Amino acid sequence: MKLLSSEIAESACGVLEQILSAADARRVTVSDGLGDQGQLWQELTGGQWHSIGVSEEKGGVGADLRDLVDVAETWGRHMQPLPFLHTVVLLRWESTPERTGNSPLTCVWPSGLMPFANYAGITVVGHGTSGDDVAPSTLRPLDEFAVSLPIATTERASTLPDECLRELRVVCTAEAVGAAAAVLNMAARYATERLAFGHPIGHFQAVKHRLANMHIDVELARTAVIWASQASDSSNVRSLRLALDAARRVASGAIQVHGGLGYTWDAGIHLYLRHILALTKLVTSPSRGRM
Repeated sequence: MKLLSSEIAESACGVLEQILSAADARRVTVSDGLGDQGQLWQELTGGQWHSIGVSEEKGGVGADLRDLVDVAETWGRHMQPLPFLHTVVLLRWESTPERTGNSPLTCVWPSGLMPFANYAGITVVGHGTSGDDVAPSTLRPLDEFAVSLPIATTERASTLPDECLRELRVVCTAEAVGAAAAVLNMAARYATERLAFGHPIGHFQAVKHRLANMHIDVELARTAVIWASQASDSSNVRSLRLALDAARRVASGAIQVHGGLGYTWDAGIHLYLRHILALTKLVTSPSRGRM
C-alpha cells in the first residue's frame, strides 16, 4: 500500500501551483468565467501536463493514482473550469493516447451525468470507437449551478473499465478536498483581518473553534481520499463519502466565518461550495437503473 506520494507528485504540484496562480491573477472577477480557459489549456497541454498519468511506455510521465490525488488537490484549490482532471484520468485508459492528441476529454458517468459538455472541441471517451461527441440532441439542459463545473445529462453512459471509474471518483474527491483547503485558508485569513470590538474575529472562541474544526475536517478528508486511492471498492466508497461530507462542512463553515457574506458573489466562497456539491453529485449519484 502506497500512502505517500512520489517525487513526481511533489515536483508536478509545485510547477502546477505556479501555472494556476498565474491563471488566477488573470481573472477580472471571481465570476467572470474564472479566467482565460483557452490560454490555460494551451499552457497545460504544451507542457504535457494532461499526460502526467500516462505510463512512460506510452510517452507519459508515469504518475500513479496516489500521485494524481496530490495533483487533483492542487487543481481543486484553484477551481478552474477546465476538464483537466477528467482528461488526465481518461487518457490513462486510452489504448492509443495519440488518438486524442491534446483534445480535452470527458465521459458520461454511469448516472448519465456528463461534465463540461459545453467545452469547445471536447471528446467524449467511451462513446463508440471514434470518440465522437455525444449528439447535442441527446443532451438535456446544462446544469450551471456550479459555474466551474457545468454538467449535462444524457441517456447512454460511456463504456469504461471499472478501474477507470474508480480512479475518476478518487480524483474528483481529491479535487473537492483541494477546494475545501482553499476556503479554509480564505476563512483563516479573513479571521485575522476582520475586526469586531477592536479585535480580529479570530480572537473570539466561537470563530477560533470553528476554524479548528474546519482544519480537522480538511485533514480527515485528505486522509480518507488517500486511503480510498489504495482501497478496494467497498471501503473506497465509504472513504469517498466521508471525504466529500467533510469538504462540504468546511465550505459551509467558511461562509459562516465570513458572517454569511460568503454567500455573496464578491466573496465567492459559495462558488467553492457549489463546486464541491457538483463533484459530490458526480461521485455519489447511482448508475441508471440502480437505487
